[in-house]
Amino acid sequence: MLHLLVISVFFGIFSSNIHAQDSRPLTSIQRVFSPVLDLRFHKLGTEKVGEYQNKSGEKRIYRDDLEVAEKNDSKKKSLLHIAHLSDSHIIDEESPARFWRSGFVNGTVFRYQDAYSTHVLDAMVGTINQLNRHAKNKKLDFAVVTGDLIDNSQRNEMEWFFQVMDGKDVTPNSGDQRDNPLPSQDNPHIKFKAQGLDIPYFITPGNHDLAYDGFITEKNRRFFGVPSPTATRAKFQVAPKCSPRYPILAACTPYNPLLPSEKDHYWSLKKRAIVGDNNREKISAEDIYRISRDSDPINGHGYGNKDEKRDHGHYSRQPVSHIPIQLINIDTSKEGTLSGVITRDTVNNFLIPWLDETTKKGNEKLVILMSHHPLSHILPGRGKRLFEKTVKKYPNIFLHLVGHGHKHDVVSYKGDEAGSGYWEIQTASLIEWPQQARLVEVALREDGVGEVITTVIDYGESNSIATDSRALSILTKQIPTALITAGDRGDLEDRNLNLPFKIPPNILKRLVKIQSQLPEIESSTY
Repeated sequence: MLHLLVISVFFGIFSSNIHAQDSRPLTSIQRVFSPVLDLRFHKLGTEKVGEYQNKSGEKRIYRDDLEVAEKNDSKKKSLLHIAHLSDSHIIDEESPARFWRSGFVNGTVFRYQDAYSTHVLDAMVGTINQLNRHAKNKKLDFAVVTGDLIDNSQRNEMEWFFQVMDGKDVTPNSGDQRDNPLPSQDNPHIKFKAQGLDIPYFITPGNHDLAYDGFITEKNRRFFGVPSPTATRAKFQVAPKCSPRYPILAACTPYNPLLPSEKDHYWSLKKRAIVGDNNREKISAEDIYRISRDSDPINGHGYGNKDEKRDHGHYSRQPVSHIPIQLINIDTSKEGTLSGVITRDTVNNFLIPWLDETTKKGNEKLVILMSHHPLSHILPGRGKRLFEKTVKKYPNIFLHLVGHGHKHDVVSYKGDEAGSGYWEIQTASLIEWPQQARLVEVALREDGVGEVITTVIDYGESNSIATDSRALSILTKQIPTALITAGDRGDLEDRNLNLPFKIPPNILKRLVKIQSQLPEIESSTY
């Protein structure tokens, strides 16, 4: 059935509630959302721009890049079941620091769906909760959020992120609380009660959590023409207008040209003053650790309890006590840089000691690495070669969960030993099309081979404000709203996959002892 979500009178307005609140959501194995038109630029006003439809699901693909073993359809036991979210980019798009002139260096400074970020995250959280409630074999153990939790390194954005994740009341609005032109049922700034994630979650900072636009520091923001986020300004101007000073695509986008005033979120705001708000102040890495521990006083979402002193963003945890798998988070983000950074100190004094710990006799564990940046976004002069050389020595590393690229992408990296190596899994952003997350299940096969099974998921359609954002994210890619339009579904080989890996003999012996107690995989039920 064709499902149309549109955003102007040019298209009409349709809504649908495919899944009841108490039913199990469909995954992309069963159904995918697909734009009616392709994602290249289309003329303004083109029929069906911004619309999407239901299409049949996607099959899993078996990839043996590491040359471990042929496909095996025997029963698999579940070791871990994880939800992987990334790049939620919670945005205070009314902030003066989102001033359009920074678009000349960063084309993603304006998206039509920017105001809807809290609702999209809430909708995905609700979908993950539903999948967990209706699990048939194996419930989810925990979730990871691999960086760029927020968009512009502001305190209010970080507070909104944790309020959504923790099921609190959220008012995603700053400055003047009266600047809400849309009716309440369509207004992304209205107060709402978040659903809250039902499982533990771990976070890592991204470059947008530490800097304006992901790379502009407090010291150099004036150089880039970015006003103070807490200031009052004479004119509200979030979306760029054409200007002879910056005659490029990013700075020459008409002001919401498709949307009539009654449907334009910004229409009545463009001539209003931006009201100052001290809660928009810029935060530091230390602020993120502290807010994280306030949200989770026991585990701090990886950053420990309130009394733990921390001067870096790395940590190591064993998330499930009876499963010998260690989660090691490497903070690759540094304020003022878009690309990732892994210092020699990080490798020598954090990563190697923890990896050595997981290889001690009697305490051997498999290892999942986690960071914001994929290896391809860590430059040679920023620790890339040192990291590669180090991790190749440890055959117990089998998985690296990352974000940053706003796309689904899966890359294999071989180790020094035959058949060893790990899978790097990048999951798409919640702010850009396709606005998806991913389930990652770690399985033990009967033949002693490990397997990572991935399942891409969409958020459900019970939240009409979030589904408006999905349509807007398509629109943003279909018309020239910015110099750079990110977001990518990836190829089929990057989405629903079976990824075998070699388990070192000493760790396999530990797993065989508990194999009979393990449930069958949940991934087989989708």
